[in-house]
Amino acid sequence: MSVAVDTTAIFGNTIKADKASTISVTGGADIAATVSGAAASTMSFNVGSGTIAVGSTAISTFSLTNSGSVQITSAVRLSGLTTLTIDTQSDADLSNVNTTGMTTLQVSGGAALSQASFGFHSGGSTDLTISLTGLAGGFSAAEFKLPQLVWF
Repeated sequence: MSVAVDTTAIFGNTIKADKASTISVTGGADIAATVSGAAASTMSFNVGSGTIAVGSTAISTFSLTNSGSVQITSAVRLSGLTTLTIDTQSDADLSNVNTTGMTTLQVSGGAALSQASFGFHSGGSTDLTISLTGLAGGFSAAEFKLPQLVWF
């Protein structure tokens, strides 16, 4: 399921697409939405600024591209998330996102004040690859619990 919203608009609605395998919101508009899909393995957002509440029991891939400040206000049932990709030109606040099996975290920024934050990750027995680039404003995380930390 794909929803395209013009950059001059504000998307303030609820998407509940329990049978969709992919949910995407595109167009770069500001957002104030709740998005859920029981079968959605992929969720992607290309938005301006605002707030998003998300949820899916089948999620494996989540991506966010934002030009303004975006906060994930609620992230229900995203523990199965394996790949999280963020491309922010401002602030990407994912401090409410908690994962247990994530294997890839990729965060990039391109503006002078690009920054991102993340909630909790408990790695169990999975390896986690983290890539942080172009975040002049920095990156913070509440906690990363990994089975073994190896420095090279």
